[in-house]
Amino acid sequence: SVVSAFAPGGMRSGEKRYTTGYQYPLVDEKEIRRLRRFYKKYKPLVSGVEQLPLPVQIGVEYFSTSFNKTHAHEKMIDLLIALDALLGTQVETTYRLSLRVAFFLNKDHDKRDKMYKKLKEILILRGKLMHGGIHPRRRGGGDELEQAKRYVEDVVRNVIVKLLSIKKESGLPASYKDDFESLHML
Repeated sequence: SVVSAFAPGGMRSGEKRYTTGYQYPLVDEKEIRRLRRFYKKYKPLVSGVEQLPLPVQIGVEYFSTSFNKTHAHEKMIDLLIALDALLGTQVETTYRLSLRVAFFLNKDHDKRDKMYKKLKEILILRGKLMHGGIHPRRRGGGDELEQAKRYVEDVVRNVIVKLLSIKKESGLPASYKDDFESLHML
């Protein structure tokens, strides 16, 4: 019988065998539904990627490539590169990126604080992963990375949609990141 990555059944990918009850290596049904909702909002806003400011182009590209990866830690790294490109800075990256994203996406103080703390934890986790502090496929590391990946994926989607909405409504200057604190945080 023929099986699909999107339907229950047995499937072979390299040396791993995936069967009913396991997460599929590409995407699962819930992820497909989230992607469809996202692209329904996203597609009309992008008339041409090359017309967007460079940080948005890079963010969109890394967001897209994250879906080509098979491991949660690889996806998370691409998603964090996307987030860093979209709203990051070259100094104090963990602190500033967490703060910028929390302020950009939330008006409520408690939600901002919660998001700031969660993103800071995830960026510290990324540092451990990148510098050999945790192994992505050993006990504990994989589950934590999968949860972090899902959280960051939702955050990146929301940031992209909000930036594209700003572009559509009032324009998004190429230097939007330089003026971020005065435009969005004060």
